[in-house]
Amino acid sequence: MQKKYYQTDEFKELSDEWEEILKEAGLADIEKSIGKKRVLKQNSPNVYRQMDPVRREAKEQYFRELNGCLHAACFDCSVDRVVMVLKAEGAKIVEICVALEKLGMKRYRRTVRLIIRKYEDRWGIKNWTPEQLRYRWKKKPAT
Repeated sequence: MQKKYYQTDEFKELSDEWEEILKEAGLADIEKSIGKKRVLKQNSPNVYRQMDPVRREAKEQYFRELNGCLHAACFDCSVDRVVMVLKAEGAKIVEICVALEKLGMKRYRRTVRLIIRKYEDRWGIKNWTPEQLRYRWKKKPAT
């Protein structure tokens, strides 16, 4: 059986040459190499829809409950309110930290994670152990 043109060494050399030219021009390829195969990168906006139905429904339920609790909640401070509103909108912890920094309320990712856990536990959305609700300092090894 004869090889297809895209499987030949001649094609691979030409492809590598063009990849270099495009990279030098500052263009990013939409394909990536996995082993000997070229596949499209999965940067699609519908990745959420490809999730299995049980996980998708659980995630939707989590955010519905979080949004429902926001409206009747009393927050300990304004930072907590900002964190939980952003979390309810689907922001990641890193994005929340960046938003807080822009507002002049810098917090570390660990602190943001603990704020989220505190309110999840308080509102009954998730159950966290007291150990998981506390900030643990890493102990330095004895010298």
